[in-house]
Amino acid sequence: MGRFLPGAPSGLLQVGGLRAGQIWYTNRESQQTASLPLQLQPGIAFSEYLRGYEDLEIRARDALIGSATYQYRVPIDYGWASTLWLFPSLFVRDVGVEAFGSLARTDNRANHAAVGASASLHLTFGQAVPVSLYYQYAYRFEQGLDHLHLIGLGL
Repeated sequence: MGRFLPGAPSGLLQVGGLRAGQIWYTNRESQQTASLPLQLQPGIAFSEYLRGYEDLEIRARDALIGSATYQYRVPIDYGWASTLWLFPSLFVRDVGVEAFGSLARTDNRANHAAVGASASLHLTFGQAVPVSLYYQYAYRFEQGLDHLHLIGLGL
């Protein structure tokens, strides 16, 4: 996919980061007394998602992005009428595993690449509320960037 904004101010396009509406929490040192690092993305009009760069926003005028994903799902289809004899029913739908790679070229000069894998567990509570738990690991090829570990909950 590509997004080009000719004549636009530099840095108007956001590549990477979270999708609009997602919440992000980052870890901090135990001695810090500032408020929790919880951020809500406000929804940027010109943004492109880049897997493996959820914690980093790259500002550009144009971007060319390519990605590949392999998914494998194992159906479980098992549930309980009551969870711990107190809570509503719990149904385990499946377990999913993904391998991915992504590459972006921004402003026709900088390359950003990542490869990784993720695992997810899909549940349904009370026959109505789907919940997903996932873990993602990404290795980024840029010098100075650490490995990315994401743990998430999707509703």
